[in-house]
Amino acid sequence: MSEQAAPDAPDNTEDEQAPDLVAEAEEQTAEEESDELEAVQEGDSELVRKLRREAKNYRTRLREAEEQIKQLTNAAEVAAATVEDYHRGEIERIASEADMLHPEDLWLKHQVQDFRGAGTEHGNGERVSEEQVKKVVAELRRSRPEWFKAWPHFPQGPQGLPPMAQRQTTFGEALKKAGAGRG
Repeated sequence: MSEQAAPDAPDNTEDEQAPDLVAEAEEQTAEEESDELEAVQEGDSELVRKLRREAKNYRTRLREAEEQIKQLTNAAEVAAATVEDYHRGEIERIASEADMLHPEDLWLKHQVQDFRGAGTEHGNGERVSEEQVKKVVAELRRSRPEWFKAWPHFPQGPQGLPPMAQRQTTFGEALKKAGAGRG
């Protein structure tokens, strides 16, 4: 019977061959590089000029693309700031309609994102949610009543109107009163 290797014994032949393969690949790469260098040194100037023109063209196109990206990024930032300003104005308008004295006070505790809806019929979620603004304003009315206009509380007259509104002095009556006081 011939001698067989035990199945549990590790096979080290691949590990021993790996350094040889790496050294051989490095040697082959070095030979290729030296061949290319010799070709350039021998006066293959047309190829070199062509490669330099191509590299210059790519560098020029890269700079143009980078400039265009920069311009588009700036335009996007300006557009985002414009939308943000529009949303702030819309939120402040809604808060003002809710009798807030200084709607800009909202920004002390909140950001524009707090008032954007989760989604609209257009599905973008970037619109101001009027319901969300009213909800926040109602919470602020309870916690900060000094931020809101005072609601007038008139004593009620016989018909539910303030006493001044029940009877108005006519112009003729005012003249009579004024004339009676001169006499």
